[in-house]
Amino acid sequence: MAQSLTSTPPSHQGERIVYNQLKGLDDDDLFFWQSLDFIPGVQDIDLLIWHKRAGVFVVEIKAFDLSNIKELTLHSIWLADRGISRSPQKQAYDAFSSLRDYLKPICSMPYMVCTVCFPLIQRDEWKEAFSSNQVIASLADSMIMEDDLYSSKGVLKDRLLNIWANPPIRGGSRYEFIHDEQKFDNFRKYVDPAAKPIPNISDLSKIELIEKKISKEIVNSFPPGKKLTIITGKPGTGKTFSILQIAFLHAQEYQKVLICCFNKVLASDIRRILNLQEIINKDNEFYKSIKENIEVLDIYSLITRLNDDFYDKPFDLALESELINNLEKENLNNYPKFDTLLIDESQDFKLDHFRFLKIVSSANSHLVFSNGKGQEIYQNRDFSENKIEDIFEQKASHLSLRKNYRNVKAIFDLSNIFFECKIDEASIAKYFEKYQNKNFIDDLEFELKDIKIPKLIYLEESIAAAPNESNYSYERDKILTSEYIKIIESEIDKSGSDILILVPSKLDNELIPIREALALIHQKKGIAFIDYCADENRSCIAPANTIRLCTFHSARGLEAATVIVLDIERIASICNKLKIDPANLGYIILSRAIFNLTIVLRNKMKNQISHFIIAATEKLKNFYDQRN
Repeated sequence: MAQSLTSTPPSHQGERIVYNQLKGLDDDDLFFWQSLDFIPGVQDIDLLIWHKRAGVFVVEIKAFDLSNIKELTLHSIWLADRGISRSPQKQAYDAFSSLRDYLKPICSMPYMVCTVCFPLIQRDEWKEAFSSNQVIASLADSMIMEDDLYSSKGVLKDRLLNIWANPPIRGGSRYEFIHDEQKFDNFRKYVDPAAKPIPNISDLSKIELIEKKISKEIVNSFPPGKKLTIITGKPGTGKTFSILQIAFLHAQEYQKVLICCFNKVLASDIRRILNLQEIINKDNEFYKSIKENIEVLDIYSLITRLNDDFYDKPFDLALESELINNLEKENLNNYPKFDTLLIDESQDFKLDHFRFLKIVSSANSHLVFSNGKGQEIYQNRDFSENKIEDIFEQKASHLSLRKNYRNVKAIFDLSNIFFECKIDEASIAKYFEKYQNKNFIDDLEFELKDIKIPKLIYLEESIAAAPNESNYSYERDKILTSEYIKIIESEIDKSGSDILILVPSKLDNELIPIREALALIHQKKGIAFIDYCADENRSCIAPANTIRLCTFHSARGLEAATVIVLDIERIASICNKLKIDPANLGYIILSRAIFNLTIVLRNKMKNQISHFIIAATEKLKNFYDQRN
């Protein structure tokens, strides 16, 4: 018999119809999960099938009859009783994408395809109803229909085999599915709710604030409905946090909410925080409805989605403006829109991106742009309030944030010194004179009252081999790996695994020592890491209690209890290549830590940057010593 791997039957009537039919099939090769709404960060999956002879399938169930469909396209569906939304096959693919991003860092994934199940519609009825459009009519052959469910096991298996090669969205597999029992057991473990991780303490406090302490200012200033607001503030003042609170507030009112940012890693981290909220409230139906109404995407994933919905060619970044021009000319009246658009780190966006966001916003959408002045690191960006007002055809209101929730004060002080002094050691004394009789950053309050001066660690690389010898790089990397292990293990022992490690670039040869160190720590202590320096991981959600490795320029918006910065001496050379202001980038990376900031300096790389960091940290320590 087919085996259900879900502990309880689904609550929705339509999904229960499918559950009962599958469970009654005499097919020992069929395993399935239903109503997967408990996996952190994964959009609700109606049905997940693992068939030993046919393949693995993510299935969207639509239990309504043909009379309810007013219009269906490849990218949207218009239902008489529910309005316009993404097409069922697109919904299945979105759910698959979120499942892929969840599983990728933690297990070996099988190839999967996406499809749709219509348990109340027969295949011939579908084809007759859509006979005027052969593309839509032929979708019935790539989906599970009523005929397939109410037949023998062989009929359903044959349909799955056809879908495996010809799914209704994206490409199918050219190869026969080969069942792997070990891979199946591992896959099963990670979609089991008992395997969900426990959030760390700093994340728990953040989630509690998002849920239970939405400020009166947020409630009063950001009710659902048409409005345009620009939020400004220094690093750590809660711009992203405010966006999360607004998202939560609007999702409670059943608004379709988009949180959008430029950086894929930041989008993944925002999803991580929302995921942890799901874990804590896993049995609360109210929170499940909130989850369904919030979507987090980086801008290029969103642009790619519309490109794929309307055009056959893959998205070409070089033709970005042309694509947006073409989309503005399309008739998108029946395309799903967002009621609330929350744009984080909007100083990273191009003007074209704001034009694109207008395309996906509803006529009465609520718009919030967070703008981190002084945190701009890309050229040819144009955050112009006047142009945004012109695009969205309304005047902006403003919210200026003046309380730092992220950092202990001394950590923020160092980042601000780096920014304001422009890495000029001679300017440090003048900076301190300016604040001689008052606190640093006198226009900011600080939530965290601890005084923890950033820590500098000096690495002495005593390498027996000469730089021109063939084994020099190997010997150097071996020493660095050993030193990095000591530093990271020391931080784990003191503060736990909520650690973010920042490096200048993603060049593989420069990452060998830190990657090796993290791999050995994983073997020794069982603490995993996610490598955001690898492009294929940038959209993946970091599991709880996982060390994160990230480049300097992808660090914006991230935070951790402990941050370790490696090779900051190279920040100027990296910025020259990327045409970024090193003072701005330093401002970002030095303000990521909540409680502990460790800067690792290599004596063989001494330069203007390291001298500045040493001088600023010593001056900062003396300043606080005198005040105490």
